[in-house]
Amino acid sequence: GLGTTERVNPAGVLEEMKRLAVEQLGGVPSALYAPVGEALDEAARRAGLIQIRRGDHVALLNLRQRNAGYVMRFRHLIAQGWEDFPGLPHRKAPRGLLPLGLVEERQLDFHYAGQKLAESIGQRYQRQLEMLDGRLEALSTELGAPSASNPIGATRLAGAFLATYHDAELPETLRPLLFRQYEHELSRVLGDLYGRINTLLAAAGYGLKPGAGVPHKPADATQPAPSPGQGAVSPHID
Repeated sequence: GLGTTERVNPAGVLEEMKRLAVEQLGGVPSALYAPVGEALDEAARRAGLIQIRRGDHVALLNLRQRNAGYVMRFRHLIAQGWEDFPGLPHRKAPRGLLPLGLVEERQLDFHYAGQKLAESIGQRYQRQLEMLDGRLEALSTELGAPSASNPIGATRLAGAFLATYHDAELPETLRPLLFRQYEHELSRVLGDLYGRINTLLAAAGYGLKPGAGVPHKPADATQPAPSPGQGAVSPHID
């Protein structure tokens, strides 16, 4: 749409988008541990071990025990993105880097994996994200603010994951499985979430300017997610 509908109160639209995002994304951390545990068990069987590596077992157990705190932290980060809008500086995904700051050397791999995750999300949902960015720009203009970053864009979602688990002790063999499962769980909800928020913005009068938000080369954003029985985590551990 071209935004010909009379525009709805932007504060109300922001609140509804925040509600949808928290509702659909808030349960993602809780869904990570069972598939990762199954992948670790399968890896142990392949290696001829009696049980998974003790370090991985302890780390995964700690994640489960602290799950309520991680869920609360993740939901807060998702909600905070909308509450801060449009004060968020604009950063396009997937090329935008996650802010690293001064981090310990052991955390560099963690942040690098987060950047790769942002690239993967940005490429998979390129078309929907470009449409959403265009509509959010119209909302920013209505608020009299500069163009702002998408609170549920690829970089923000990767950053929310890093911030949620920044203090968790994750062995090198467990970390990539956790990242992979997070991306898989996002794939279950992002297509629908982006579609609903795009529709909400268009219905509220925040459409696209002619030629805005349309990618030159559409990406495949409609790839079917693996069936629930298959899971997303590869059991192979190098």
